[in-house]
Amino acid sequence: MTRLQQLLFGQGFTYVTATGTYDRATRRGVAQLQSDRGLSGDPEGVYGPDTRASLEGGT
Repeated sequence: MTRLQQLLFGQGFTYVTATGTYDRATRRGVAQLQSDRGLSGDPEGVYGPDTRASLEGGT
């Protein structure tokens, strides 16, 4: 979880803090990333396989 938060922060979602908990800010960051990248393979705010591939793949 901390890695996800670090990746989101590194992508400019500066409101996400590396707490290790899937909190409201993390969910918001994931949802915003999905929106920004036009991802629809995972439910909004859920860090599923499509979102993971986009974030960790750097696309």
